[in-house]
Amino acid sequence: MKPIKLRCIVADDTALARRQIIRQLGKIREIEIVGEAETIDSLIEANDNHKPDLIFMNVILRNKSALDYLPKTSKKPMVIFVTEHSNYALSGYEISAVDYLLKPVSDERLVQSIEKAIKQFSDSLSFPLISNLDLFLKSNGKYYRIMASEILFVKSLENYVVVYLDNRKLICKITLEQILRMLPQNLFIQVHRSYIVNAQKIDCIEKLNIHIKDEIVPISRDRRCEIYDRLMR
Repeated sequence: MKPIKLRCIVADDTALARRQIIRQLGKIREIEIVGEAETIDSLIEANDNHKPDLIFMNVILRNKSALDYLPKTSKKPMVIFVTEHSNYALSGYEISAVDYLLKPVSDERLVQSIEKAIKQFSDSLSFPLISNLDLFLKSNGKYYRIMASEILFVKSLENYVVVYLDNRKLICKITLEQILRMLPQNLFIQVHRSYIVNAQKIDCIEKLNIHIKDEIVPISRDRRCEIYDRLMR
């Protein structure tokens, strides 16, 4: 299946802010930048000309509210707000924004937002899409770029997780709940309070154990029926 690619516009009234978000988005293969805007008028023009799937935008552009503009657009793309204005968050969600990010935005937080956009985009189509989103995981003071589909399973160690890949492990200071929100829901399932598995990497299931390569992952008894139902359908 052809990988998903979201056509995007970046709208901010400062060139430096646009360059920053474009630089971050350039690391994510599911994103294609098709235009920029610094005012409401240029945003309307860019939206009409490029017909984007997604707009990354500030709430205020040259002292005008983008919230007033959005309901008037003929083609309504998805919107992720990237802004320094925290007091507009509720209004942003009221117009069904995908997410509301406060500057400065980390790569990890940006990836989470794009994952939401991809799911929303996928749900609007007549067929499912499998996400191959890049994840930026911090381990030993470095950020590692990995594909979600590379992950075998994730094990929780209180406020840390161990991410098992084909040929290595990463120890990351993040909770299991946080990393679960970053992962594609169509690929990953929490099978135990301390484990998440990639369903496509499962070799076999034996009673309350999942075998992935040479590793064994336990299944919670209280989740067994739900997990079997999801994995077997």
